[in-house]
Amino acid sequence: MAKQPRGASRQFSLFRFLDGSLARLACIALNPMVMLLHALSKGGRARPRRILVIKFFGLGSILRGWPLFSAIRRSHPGAQLDVLTFRSNAELARRLEVFDRILDVDSSSGSALISSMFRRIGEICAGRYDIVIDMEFFSNFAAFLAALTRAPLRVGYYLRRSFRESILNRIVPYNPARHITEVYAALGRSIGVLARKDDGRSLRALPGDRVRLEALLARMGVSSGERLVVLNTASSGLCDERRWPPGRFAWLGDRFLSRGRERVLFIGAPSERGMVEEERGHCRVPGSLSLAGRTDLGMLIALLERSALVVTNDSGPAHLADAIGTPVIVLFGPESPAHYGPQGARSAAFHAGLYCSPCLNAANTKIAPCAGNNVCMSLVPKEDVLEAALEVLEGREIPRSRLETWRGYEGRWSHDDWKSVGRADR
Repeated sequence: MAKQPRGASRQFSLFRFLDGSLARLACIALNPMVMLLHALSKGGRARPRRILVIKFFGLGSILRGWPLFSAIRRSHPGAQLDVLTFRSNAELARRLEVFDRILDVDSSSGSALISSMFRRIGEICAGRYDIVIDMEFFSNFAAFLAALTRAPLRVGYYLRRSFRESILNRIVPYNPARHITEVYAALGRSIGVLARKDDGRSLRALPGDRVRLEALLARMGVSSGERLVVLNTASSGLCDERRWPPGRFAWLGDRFLSRGRERVLFIGAPSERGMVEEERGHCRVPGSLSLAGRTDLGMLIALLERSALVVTNDSGPAHLADAIGTPVIVLFGPESPAHYGPQGARSAAFHAGLYCSPCLNAANTKIAPCAGNNVCMSLVPKEDVLEAALEVLEGREIPRSRLETWRGYEGRWSHDDWKSVGRADR
């Protein structure tokens, strides 16, 4: 197996390997059956009884698909709506309250991934689905699963040089220049489902989530009246090139703590504790705390709900904060804020706008070509991020001219790339 990109999670790496090898061969083998399905298909029932959504990767992707899921529920209120996803996304999928069944796949290890996937394959083969919506951008395996359902309507994105276009019979162009909610909405339009901007709701913590969070904060010496700023230095384990260079979040935290008006909390998954503590080691002003590995999804939602500001790399917490309505500052590099940026009125996105950025896409299966030399992130000035943060914390409206500059720095680095700029400040 080829060497995996720096920072790719074992879950993602294994899935990508299987997808590019075994799943590709499986799609080739299924082609004759799919051609027969095309010939026999009559377009499905006017009123579908069972609909399956396939979306394995991305807590944020599940969340950004909420308007589409809600629109499907509104358009087909009598249909059973199921989702096939990784177990790490299952709790969020339940909280959206749109799915009848959540078919989760355990990806905690290679053996668990394979065994649980085979179990779910049996269920979807017997599910008698009328419509399957494949929300993955580059996965042969997702298309293979769509074919196994034998659903009359199989919807997904076009990807040249794959077998998806021969298996799926409703092909939708994938447009990386549009916001991801619009990209997902295009899948709905292909089956007559029109997602609206107000589909879905604001994400909210449950009362029990808030009680457990407050108990944790009290044990850590944080009072109920303190104003909280949350910093997320991680990148959800999928691509470390999304990370701001070490020391930047610590520098930012020191400025907040020096004001004496906010408590700074670092967050992260259990596997990211070491990373968070390494970042906190750069802090010069005492008072920051680490919640890495100490909150479940519900507590994290409650924390973001309570916070005055969230500053984060492009990752799951960015989408959570935006769905909650908390002001969020998101730092982009390998991805584009036009595609994944926050939509809140008091939020901001940063992107240096290099010629080589954004570089993660469906064609390269989300592998950054710079292999760790992410100058796109190092060129985002910490002073500008602080300026945006203080505007939010002081309740002032950020000038539109500044927001537009921060999303591309007015073309300052538009002719540069990771090779011409040199090594990133790591």
